[in-house]
Amino acid sequence: MRIVFILLFVVLFSTKVSSQNKVNDYEYIIVPERFDFLDADDKYELNSLTKFLFKKHGFKAFKGTDSYPDDLMKNSCKGLKVSVLKSSSLFLTKLEISLKDCNDIEIFKSSVGKSKEKDYRKAYHQALRNAFEDIKALNYKFNENNKIGNSDINKGITKEKNSSEISVDKASVIGNEKLSYVFSDINYIMKKETYGYELIKNEKGIEISIGKIYKSNKGDVFIVKAEKLNGLGYFDEFYNFILERINPVTDQLIKDVFARE
Repeated sequence: MRIVFILLFVVLFSTKVSSQNKVNDYEYIIVPERFDFLDADDKYELNSLTKFLFKKHGFKAFKGTDSYPDDLMKNSCKGLKVSVLKSSSLFLTKLEISLKDCNDIEIFKSSVGKSKEKDYRKAYHQALRNAFEDIKALNYKFNENNKIGNSDINKGITKEKNSSEISVDKASVIGNEKLSYVFSDINYIMKKETYGYELIKNEKGIEISIGKIYKSNKGDVFIVKAEKLNGLGYFDEFYNFILERINPVTDQLIKDVFARE
């Protein structure tokens, strides 16, 4: 029994160290405006609390409507995407925190945070804070010598490629009839049309057109009219789509990054 216990301890310790090292390789945390199990942006201020708690534990955390640093704007692979997962039972609210890279590979998942509170807001906040104990235990410190998120690891484009090779890759993407993206944990499709692109939201396999992306006279600049996503957009060198728009609440310019899949 003692040997079994020691082996179990070694496995758990090794897993923890491995997760810590992987998370330390990423400079940024990206929190969506809405989690899948809720029906409104930042409902119960759960997304804002998630961002706050990541910052409290030493992470550079941003929400979808925040202005991103230039290096994150150019390369979404420098950040980890946050998902909060709900698995509640009759008398318990249960939440888990998942961190995925730009290729949707899970890098870290917390243990379940629980709450017996009946009030939704209190229950979600308490369960989330309990799940964050695993985040706290990581003792996060960004590894500045890492290679993840640099141009040598980004959607198959290596730093050995010169600008002409990148142009070829980009040209091949432009020729696609449909482009797939992820923004705030929601899948989107840009369908090529004569005017530019039709923007389609793909939720659980159901595709709904939400607006249009028009070509402008400025070549690489597009005019976006799609529900709340209204503004000017452009494709970066890796063909992520960058949308610049005005936050209707703060009247501040914000940048949304649609990460190419």
